[in-house]
Parts: sequence; C-alpha cells; structure tokens
Amino acid sequence: RYVRALKNAEGSSVESLYRLIDNRVEAVEFSIGAWSSLVGKPLMSLKIAPDALIAAVIHGSEVSIPSGNTVISAGDRAIVVTTRSGLQNPDDILE
Repeated sequence: RYVRALKNAEGSSVESLYRLIDNRVEAVEFSIGAWSSLVGKPLMSLKIAPDALIAAVIHGSEVSIPSGNTVISAGDRAIVVTTRSGLQNPDDILE
C-alpha cells in the first residue's frame, strides 16, 4: 500500500521500496528523469548524503555496481540504500 501511494504521488520517482532491519533501512528503486541533478555527472562529483548509498545502476537490461566514475543517464534506474525514510525522488539523496 505504501509503495503504491508513493508511486502515485505526483512527482515521485519511486519504482519500488523495501524496508529492512526493523524498518531502520530502506532500499529504494528510483526511475531517473532528465530533470534529475544526478544525470550526466560522475558520481564522485556529486555530494551524496552520508546516510545514502547508490548500490546499483540499471541501464536497460544491464545492472552494474557503480563506482565514482559511473555516470547516470536519463531513463536509468538506481537502487539507493538509506537510513532516511520518505525519499520521493533521487535528488533527495544529495546534500
């Protein structure tokens, strides 16, 4: 129910959400839109919050574990693991 509510919320990019470790950690799959501040920049150049980790990037059918040199494109999906709750879009992980 919670995931559907987020998915239907206007402006939300959440594709799926999993709560782990007694709801203290969330794994969130985001759809990356062209408007996102993550697009077109190497991850090492972004100021990602210390409580968030981009664990995987999905480009088409290819899944990769990102490095600092990884560049996310519009249309990609990203799996973010975080101790913060209520993320609505991928830019929420930036400081």
